[in-house]
Amino acid sequence: YYTPLPCGGYQVPTVALELRLITELYRDRADRYEAVLGYLEVHGCDLGFLRRGLDALGLPQTRLDELLRRLERAPFKALPVHPS
Repeated sequence: YYTPLPCGGYQVPTVALELRLITELYRDRADRYEAVLGYLEVHGCDLGFLRRGLDALGLPQTRLDELLRRLERAPFKALPVHPS
């Protein structure tokens, strides 16, 4: 999964922030996952995609509930799917 961002005359593929959040949570890098989480709260995320990734992490249910509660009011944005 990636999101193309315009950069001059180019479309640069970037990792979806939902994946970045999952990665930083897995690595337990609070300074990084808090920044991504804050951005997603304001700008939106694909909550279904994020839930699937978080489920795979095996986080304690209380932690999972806390994360999802923070994002439940975030605007919905479906991730574009691009063939590799």
